[in-house]
Amino acid sequence: MLDSTWFDYALPAARALPGRLVEVRCILPRDMAKARYQARASRRHAGHLDAMRSDQELWGESPRSLGLGPVVQVDTSGEVDMRQLIARLDRVLAT
Repeated sequence: MLDSTWFDYALPAARALPGRLVEVRCILPRDMAKARYQARASRRHAGHLDAMRSDQELWGESPRSLGLGPVVQVDTSGEVDMRQLIARLDRVLAT
């Protein structure tokens, strides 16, 4: 499992990974994402440079699929049922 906000420069490395890939996209309203980010940023090490990131960098471009395999979207605005998500991923990988 890899967790990241992917930028184009990282795609060659992702394409080189062995095995089948499934992209899990976490979906939630932007205002909720911003609030969660701000709450996390206040507790993270300064080395993450959260205070230096502009709104354009963080929220200017809508995320897009990586195109590396099937995409499973998950609503993360509330609690996620992990057993249900794992079952969905098992079904996707079985096809």
